[in-house]
Amino acid sequence: MKLLFENWRRFLTEQGGQSYETFSGEKFVVDLQKMSVVPTKHGEERRFRHKQAGRGMAISKDSIVKAIDKAMGPVMNDFANGELGNDEPFLIRAKQGKQPMLNVVCALKMKPGPDTVNIITVMRKEDFKTDDFAQGGKAQKEYAVSI
Repeated sequence: MKLLFENWRRFLTEQGGQSYETFSGEKFVVDLQKMSVVPTKHGEERRFRHKQAGRGMAISKDSIVKAIDKAMGPVMNDFANGELGNDEPFLIRAKQGKQPMLNVVCALKMKPGPDTVNIITVMRKEDFKTDDFAQGGKAQKEYAVSI
């Protein structure tokens, strides 16, 4: 056992004595309770695309918030791992009962102070397609949830 500890100590002090406590890069402090969900003008207009001349239904704010809330864990995990960039749009596909799929395209806006989730557009459609919003040649991130 003593040999194991000695080898471990030697391993930790290799590489010129560097420690494990030095990090570089951007630092984000995330407070999900203070994170705001904010629609763009286009995003808010698109909530009503299915309601015309007194017919159809608008996409409720509650449905949008529920979809974002369900997807927020995997979204934040991907953001923390560098798989999703700040201001990089991503798609949430939310199944809600027998209704057509709710698609929410949004982007994280992480900064010092309160963070936001910007809603770019919303659509109820099973085969919804988006432009390729991904950055750096990566595929656009998608998150499937049930609400």
